Amino acid sequence: MSSSPDIAGILDNTKELDRLRKEQEEVLVEINKMHKKLQATPEIVEKPGDISLSKLKNLYIQAKELSESEVTVSNILLTQLDSLLPSGPTGQQRRKLVAEGNEQKRKRMKVDTDVAARVTAEDAEKDEWFVVKVIHFDRETKEVEVLDEEPGDDEEGGGQRTYKLSMSCILPFPKRNDPSSTQEFIPGKHVLAVYPGTTALYKATVISTPRKRKSDEYLLEFDDDEEDGALPQRTVPFHKVVALPEGHRHSTTNRFITSKDHASVQLNIGHLDANGLYTGQFTTFALCGFVRAQGDADSGVDRLRQKKKVEAKQQ
Repeated sequence: MSSSPDIAGILDNTKELDRLRKEQEEVLVEINKMHKKLQATPEIVEKPGDISLSKLKNLYIQAKELSESEVTVSNILLTQLDSLLPSGPTGQQRRKLVAEGNEQKRKRMKVDTDVAARVTAEDAEKDEWFVVKVIHFDRETKEVEVLDEEPGDDEEGGGQRTYKLSMSCILPFPKRNDPSSTQEFIPGKHVLAVYPGTTALYKATVISTPRKRKSDEYLLEFDDDEEDGALPQRTVPFHKVVALPEGHRHSTTNRFITSKDHASVQLNIGHLDANGLYTGQFTTFALCGFVRAQGDADSGVDRLRQKKKVEAKQQ
């Protein structure tokens, strides 16, 4: 029997609370080590290049952020526990809670609103999540009909496409005009977020929160978004970030660049220098995603391969 959304949320926040406390303990151990080191050899801070004080400051900042996150999660957990009183619901009450949870979810999915949808099958090797528009909810089948307005170029027809999906395949986005009612994901948390300039969602790690940045954007690192040997940090509005679904199967899909960007991308693909290296403005990650979607002989990668073949023959 599946748990109600409230129970699942309580379990998730309980685990999160344990993780925060363990991390705080580890940081406090490091702080104490630094204090003992500085007390034993205070002259070390005078040495050129020593970063002991800077490291200590960063540890205190980290401890403060973890403590604030613990307070936030604790308050959310208390609210969730209060909502379950009285305790010990019967089987019928539990089923009612599940129905109410789905009803709340449905209310957040009004017609013409954007939601995140998993369009791949349950047994698919990898999950693919896209931004789609709700066009109908079938009360009998409990299915949501959604419209994918910008399907990838690898899909037949290249036009708009509709899906009928179960509620478990849909994740409502936070309300754009009400950030205070949205749970904030703490640094280090894995989330599902819309990759900038696309209509696709990918797994990412929170680097900084909107509250800390004093803005309405998260600072994220997307998995596999490697650029020059490092993961670039990208800003994403809070209302385009949702919790990473349990059991998410990681996917590097081909929708890093949407159809509306094609003219720009075609121009950038042509930016190969004398050595056959790409010099356009797109990251390797985004460009390769587009090249995989195009799959034609005119792609930058194919042109580069042809150039290398010619050079090899001339040598």
